[in-house]
Amino acid sequence: MEQNKKILVSEWIKRAEDDELNALSILKHKDGTSAFVCFISHQIAEKFLKALLLFYSGDTQKIHSLAKLASLIKPFSSNGKIIEDDLKLLDSYYISARYPADIPLESFTWELAEEAYKSAVKIKNFVIEKINEKQKGIFPPQRDHARGVTTLTGIIIIIVVAVILFGGVFTYQYFFVKNNQNNETAILNTYTNDQYGFEIKYQDSFKGSVSADSKKAGVLFYGENTEQLKLEGYFVNKFDPKNLGSSINGGIFEKSEILIDGVKSYKTNSVICYMGCGSSYSVVIPYKNGAIIIGISRGDGSKTDPSLVKITDKEKANFDEIISTFKFTTLNETTDFKTYTNDNLGIAFQYLKQWGEPKTTLLSTKTQISFKNNSNVILTEGVYYNQILGRNMTFNEIQNSFDKIFPAGNLIKQENITISDKKGIKFIYSGSNDSGLYNVSIFIPVDENNTILEISFSYKSSDNTISDFNKFLSTIKFTK
Repeated sequence: MEQNKKILVSEWIKRAEDDELNALSILKHKDGTSAFVCFISHQIAEKFLKALLLFYSGDTQKIHSLAKLASLIKPFSSNGKIIEDDLKLLDSYYISARYPADIPLESFTWELAEEAYKSAVKIKNFVIEKINEKQKGIFPPQRDHARGVTTLTGIIIIIVVAVILFGGVFTYQYFFVKNNQNNETAILNTYTNDQYGFEIKYQDSFKGSVSADSKKAGVLFYGENTEQLKLEGYFVNKFDPKNLGSSINGGIFEKSEILIDGVKSYKTNSVICYMGCGSSYSVVIPYKNGAIIIGISRGDGSKTDPSLVKITDKEKANFDEIISTFKFTTLNETTDFKTYTNDNLGIAFQYLKQWGEPKTTLLSTKTQISFKNNSNVILTEGVYYNQILGRNMTFNEIQNSFDKIFPAGNLIKQENITISDKKGIKFIYSGSNDSGLYNVSIFIPVDENNTILEISFSYKSSDNTISDFNKFLSTIKFTK
């Protein structure tokens, strides 16, 4: 196949997909008219059919009738046929959806718009099937916007940035829990997602606008304030951090690492102008092999001046406050971590794969959990017995008895700590010799029977294992 023809066919498909994104955005946000969705669905089908005609014949026609285009394609395609009812339906909207005609404007309902879009998708799928059938490997599988799935190489980056900018969202379920307060920047409302096991709080100025129609488009959550700033969340099922930002041409794209609930995540800041300008400020949180993406954005593709879609420093600070409340309600197993659950002790956590499998050892009054390849991390649960005192110690005694627990240690820092909603005490100390070795001991009261969870960790200041340990701590959950 000639290279220039391949480029032209790709361009027709790209234009059709852009129309598809616009149709989905209007169906989701209801920020346009149902009549325009009917018209643009015709445009989606027309451009895909012209791409197929060009693919077969090397030429296209300046006509808009889908039925006529299909008749020109028919001699080249003996297998399969385009559904005639879909062609007729969409052809009927080419004029009537834009100008006063036989169909009154009020007759264009959202149900008709949904039906028109589905007809366009059927024609799209027919075209892609024919192209791939004739020339395997010439074009990769196309975006399936209706299901929020893509297999295009590197498309995750377009999803991460462009989708936030222009309103396409890819996820599954939602529900908002509202509190009635009026402080615009206060964290007032809680969004909880049971499917992906997390919750996040957001300001009351973002009014949730998720409707039944939005559910069909796959919205996780969506809100918009009076300054046209959108707060959105969605999920992508494939994510490679090494490619983050690599597919962005032009504009501004900045990224940095951030720790969110113990998971190494990424913060992005972008201003992109392509068929209109948009800006976004978001976080990408790895989840299994994909990612949860939450961000604020401004711009719907109609602005051409980047200054008109700028996200202010105050708005970014408010979003940072939102993200600071993010936490997993169930364990988030990533490619680097494995999950451990002990029903007898009522504890679950994640650990780095290189630590090796956890091993459980029964002691006289305690149960100890250690790791095959990492002797620096140990968990012990049970009654705490002190050798110096010759008796058990309560948690209140432990808080004020560092010298009795670690007589050879030099206390560096003592602070309160909360793990999975249970409050405890944390000691950071060094040994009596100058070995550069530091120790962390954490004591958490588990129940009213004086059961104590002790978590101990040793590290050197020259290594970075403390960050791995902190991630591990953030995943600990009490299940009883």
